[in-house]
Amino acid sequence: MSTRMDRIRGLLLSRYFSKITSWVEAQDFCRNVGANGYSTGNNYQRSDLTSIHSAAEENFLYNYWVSCRDSRETDVRTLFIGLNDPLRNRVWKWADGSEVDYLNWAPGEPNNLNNYGEYYGTMYNSKKWNDEHVGDVKEFTFICKMPRYSCGTYN
Repeated sequence: MSTRMDRIRGLLLSRYFSKITSWVEAQDFCRNVGANGYSTGNNYQRSDLTSIHSAAEENFLYNYWVSCRDSRETDVRTLFIGLNDPLRNRVWKWADGSEVDYLNWAPGEPNNLNNYGEYYGTMYNSKKWNDEHVGDVKEFTFICKMPRYSCGTYN
């Protein structure tokens, strides 16, 4: 059975989880949930925070994110995505190692505001992206790349 995401990226990618407190914790969660990896044809992959490679894929993920929120999450305005700056040199990479071939930064982003160490990507409700600080303790939602997608929770 093919899904819209299959047609966009050739893979079945997403699983949503609610509220976690840091990008690193979200990525660790994705890796632990997908610790056994999954097969996509001849490729064996682990689970990571989602990467985004086109406006169509971003729209799909955004709509998926919005549809998975429950009534308690009406205030959720930010989603952790897999974009990060692992060498802290303002060169952005996807956590899954895929090519950075699409970006949708909010105006003035990424800005590493006041040299605060903003090395982790998030997406706003506007579908625009921001760089966040690793030490910021905020409850954001996140999407992992996984073999099938369904709404889930993390407490």
